[in-house]
Amino acid sequence: MPTSLDAMARFFKGSSLRQGSAGPQLANTTEYAPLTGTWLRRHWRPFNLQSGHANIFIIICLCYRDVEWAEGGSMTLKGPREDLTLLLQRVQYRHQNETRQFLIFTDFEMDFQDHTGHSHQVPTIPATHRNIATRVQGTMQDLGRGDKCLLYFSGHIELDPPPVDGDAHIVLQGDRKLYDYELRTWLALSRFPTTTIIAILDACHSGGFLALPYLHDKDGKWVNRSEPASEVQMKSQVIEISSTTKPQSSYSAKYPEDQGDSGTTHGIFTWNLLQALKGRNFREPGA
Repeated sequence: MPTSLDAMARFFKGSSLRQGSAGPQLANTTEYAPLTGTWLRRHWRPFNLQSGHANIFIIICLCYRDVEWAEGGSMTLKGPREDLTLLLQRVQYRHQNETRQFLIFTDFEMDFQDHTGHSHQVPTIPATHRNIATRVQGTMQDLGRGDKCLLYFSGHIELDPPPVDGDAHIVLQGDRKLYDYELRTWLALSRFPTTTIIAILDACHSGGFLALPYLHDKDGKWVNRSEPASEVQMKSQVIEISSTTKPQSSYSAKYPEDQGDSGTTHGIFTWNLLQALKGRNFREPGA
């Protein structure tokens, strides 16, 4: 019987690891990424995933280039663009003869060389609320009994201030917001209990975004957290993996070039997750 980590690795179908490659390590992750270092090393068993590869990918990566917060300060993120590259490499995305479905929402354009050597611009969709709502709802309604869908988000998640305290939203361009309860409603359109949806959220305040009970590691102990019960009931198997608990911030870091590593900025959580799925050891940023 394969371990849950093995099943997760199959979900992210990718190329074999080159032996001797170095991976990232994190000495202390519980302050900012409860599901990264310690959790990835010890606690995959709660995720009893079915075997098989993901065949549908919904990817939302936002960099907010040259955009500022209303109260001042840059919103720009470097990690999401580079993490999109890592993700496409991991799942062996190809420009030609790709049989899987990819919906890639961004606020930037990007060229990508796939594992067959073809270089081309990635076919992206502008990450507007309307585009995301229309495409995600349609995809959820069309999911079949054996489909396996990966939903990935990298960008800003913010919490609403009182008196609406408790709601979280993805920050979109033009001051638009995509609320947690909206995404929950869309995912609930998936009809079959044999359908698997894994939502990976690399952003501040991402824990419990889907109002699912979740576990995180704090000082070597399991901590259970539950968001307020949602009226929306998921019919399919939905699993959320987040970089933070709801009150926490998420971070990115620059990783040095090392046997194929890019030497660019990545979300600490996304980097560690993808390296763990490759079977690599952990390394601290900049080490």
